[in-house]
Order: sequence, then C-alpha cells, then structure tokens
Amino acid sequence: MRPILVCPDDRGLFASLVGRDLVVRTGDIAAVPRLARVAAAHNRLCCAWCETGVPLSALELPAGIEAVPTALQVSEIGPLAEALPRIRRLKGSPVRVFLPSERAESYAQARVLASLGVHAGIWLTPGRIDWDRLDDLLHYAAYGKLERASIEPFEKALATYEPEERCDPMAVFFDDPCRYLHLAADGRVALSRQELEAGEFLGRVDAVEELLADPRYRRRANPYGESFLRFEGCSLCAAWRVCQGRHQADLPACRGFFENLLEAADMFKRKRAAKVALWRA
Repeated sequence: MRPILVCPDDRGLFASLVGRDLVVRTGDIAAVPRLARVAAAHNRLCCAWCETGVPLSALELPAGIEAVPTALQVSEIGPLAEALPRIRRLKGSPVRVFLPSERAESYAQARVLASLGVHAGIWLTPGRIDWDRLDDLLHYAAYGKLERASIEPFEKALATYEPEERCDPMAVFFDDPCRYLHLAADGRVALSRQELEAGEFLGRVDAVEELLADPRYRRRANPYGESFLRFEGCSLCAAWRVCQGRHQADLPACRGFFENLLEAADMFKRKRAAKVALWRA
C-alpha cells in the first residue's frame, strides 16, 4: 500500500507532490476549506488535521468546513450552550472532534458529542490515558443501543477487525508507519509526529520507495516484533492483535481495555459473518 503523506500547510510542498494522498496539518481552522482546494489541486486530500488547543465553544467555524474530512483537536467542549451552534453545524459531517485523553471530562464529553450526532474521539497521549474511563467509553460505543455518531479509537477496530490481519487503532491518530509518513516542510520524512518533532528523519519524500525498502523502516513499522522474543509484557497478553505492543509502558493498566476491545471486535466480526441474504419473492 502506498503510504499517505502527513504534511504541513505549505503550498510549495504541495506543488512538489503530484498524485499523492495527503493529510495536511494546520493550527488554523479557518484554513481548512482552503486546504480542500489548494492541497487537492494536484493531489488527493484525505483529511485535514487541525490542532486548535481551544474549546469547541470558542471556535469560529469557517464556511464550508462541513464538507471537508477533518480531524479537529479541541481542548474540551466548553459551555454547552455556547458549543451547541457549532455542534448543530458539525452534526452528520465528516469532521471528527477529538478530545484529549489527559482530561478526565473528555470521556463523558465524547459521549455527549456522539449522542448529538457529531463524530467524536479521544486523542490518546501515551502515559496520559485514563484506561478505566476509556474502557467505559468502549462499552458505551460497542454495546449501547441508542443511535449515535461514531467514537474513536475503537470504531474502526469494531468495524474491520480480522484475526489474520493487522489491526492498529492508533492509525486514527495518523500514527502508523505502515500507512502514514510525516513530512517536514523541506520534504524530509519521519515515521511519526514525535520523530518529526525530534528531528529523526529517515530520508526524503522524493525517495519514498527506497525508504520503504530500508531495514530501519521495516523495524520501525513492526515495533512490537521484539516483544515476542521475551516471555513477558505484551507477549503474555492475548490483546496484542489490537494493541500492536504500542502501550508497553502502561502495562498492566492497558491490558483490560485492549482485552475488552478484542472481545468486542470479535463479536462484531461474528455479527458480520452471520448476516444472511434472504430470498425475496
């Protein structure tokens, strides 16, 4: 699979890329509709990634944002009365509102957004996750009966999980080297946002195919492989298929959540397999 390129909002960089799938980062929500036009002139905009750092209630949503697939990071919903006009505009749109995992109220606020028809998510920051609250949110999303919008990071796993295939919920945060490569404005390539910010680059965008053949890329794209050489940690957990060994530093707190996610994903898989096409007269 050809990787999706995660890049900054830079017209010069867009012009140097032709025919690529892009996720474009920006801190300016007003720029999102423009990205749909400019970045897509010679490429395909898969998603705008907008990091605002402010409450949803304080955002001025630009005209046209409802038509652009967007990962919108906010600090919180803010006062609900002030947020409701924004929520009404985003209802049913391809904009997903992400709340930070380090705030205890985020988990309840994700339920509020989903129940009001806005796609929501918890943006997981390693070492700053409330696993019990995340597990409660999983049970709401997997077993709740009320109609609602989707909630990540588990909706994709519930919808697509196959035991024989790779399943990485962290891909919804663009943190999956098998699917996303992160670009600096000068075209240098890193395998994650963290490595980009640390200046840890593996190559340049004009040599991506060579980079994908680099042993360093293959090792980084399969970081959990070494875990199974030791009879400890993630190698003892059945849920590694949906964890990919990403949260070893959080053991054993993360284990219950991922075991429950695996159980729910397996149930949804059985439901998909059980669907029967009925004969109709």
